[in-house]
Amino acid sequence: MRAARHAALAPLPRRAAGEERHDAKGAAPPARRYPFFMPRAAKNPDGPGKPKAPRGAKPASKASAPTTPLGKPARPLIALFTGDDDFLLHSLTLRLRESLEAEFGADGVEVIRFDGESAQPVDVLDECRSFDLMSRHKLVIVDHADRFVAGESRAVVERYAESPSDNATLVLRSSAWRPGKLDKRIAEIGAIEKAEPLTPAKAAGWAAARAAKRHGVELSRDAAVALVQQVGTDLARIDQEIGKLSCAVENPAGPITAEHVREWVGRAADEDLWAVQGPIASGDAEAALGVIDDAQRLWRQAPTGILYAELDLIRKAAAVARLVEQGENPFVASRKAKLWGPSADAIAQAARRAGAAELQELLTDALATDVKTKTGWRDADSAVRTIAVRWCSLGR
Repeated sequence: MRAARHAALAPLPRRAAGEERHDAKGAAPPARRYPFFMPRAAKNPDGPGKPKAPRGAKPASKASAPTTPLGKPARPLIALFTGDDDFLLHSLTLRLRESLEAEFGADGVEVIRFDGESAQPVDVLDECRSFDLMSRHKLVIVDHADRFVAGESRAVVERYAESPSDNATLVLRSSAWRPGKLDKRIAEIGAIEKAEPLTPAKAAGWAAARAAKRHGVELSRDAAVALVQQVGTDLARIDQEIGKLSCAVENPAGPITAEHVREWVGRAADEDLWAVQGPIASGDAEAALGVIDDAQRLWRQAPTGILYAELDLIRKAAAVARLVEQGENPFVASRKAKLWGPSADAIAQAARRAGAAELQELLTDALATDVKTKTGWRDADSAVRTIAVRWCSLGR
């Protein structure tokens, strides 16, 4: 009996590699049963149907913003818009908003605005990171962004740019900006645009596209060029004039022509004054009277404003003539008299042709006429024409 007890306590022999396990009776244990009698699969942290991640690999991250083939987000997570043109800054922001609404729907984008002069980075960035149940995406706009990222706040924004929220797009807008490390990171995950004044050719192209998209009218190429010539490259002014043209033209279904622009669009007020001086300074009476008609009929200038331009013209010419007679170099005399613009040469030539005495006499009479027009003793319309004709007859 003691021998049987020692045999029961004896250790079992080791199983050779690959040898099946058997129970005490010598039968192999039944196979473990799994659902649908499928063999047990290796544990896979990535879920069923996916290959097992290799050892040492990082687990798959949560869903993020869609990316392009180059790895850059398909939509900007941070956008930087800088420049002095406020209208163009607004246009860039509006274009970004429209692209987000095309992806998330018109009601799926919430717009939040901050003033960078007073906003704190913690408040702005918390707004970007927080999830809103009422919207699918946030557009967080910070104006005066140069103040927003000043000092120690810049490092805070740089850290956010390293891991921005997928649920928001942060827009930094500023007229002034100091480039740095943040710009490089924004270029990788977002967009950088400069709101700089357009060239006349690009402004004309922008005007034609704006007329069709925003105002529903066709602006011919000649009309777009004429519009830029009239008002310059200020996009806000161009947009305003296109709106007026769309209402003023009798047949909105037809294209707006250059003749419509010349008839209905006024020039900038300060530009009108100097534009009047050139034809008058040329000494051509017909051109002088023609530009006065255009200033009143097309540019909506009052005769008193035209008279002011004529007085400025005569005063500068008299100063140049006086300096030249004192022995000053004509070029230096023109600079001292503050002659500038396309009419400067014509004024200097008229000053040398007429002389200081004749110009001083014309200036005295013009000043007296100005007083009479302001006190009701002289008609301003006829006065500006009389002075223009007298100018053209100087030295002849």
